Amino acid sequence: MRVAAEVAAGDLSHGDPAVPAAGFTHAPHIALYGTAAVCALGTVAIAAAPAQPRRDTAAAPTPSG
Repeated sequence: MRVAAEVAAGDLSHGDPAVPAAGFTHAPHIALYGTAAVCALGTVAIAAAPAQPRRDTAAAPTPSG
């Protein structure tokens, strides 16, 4: 937790500075790619869902009165 807080504050003085910085950029990328995958699957599911045919109200018989 301490290293994460220091990296978030901009302190990259621990060993190789690319390692903690890469972790901070890699985690959001994984979350964003996961969200994009869920959205893509949802799009496919919605497009593949069969829609009920709509009733044509113009062709409906009128009551005789």
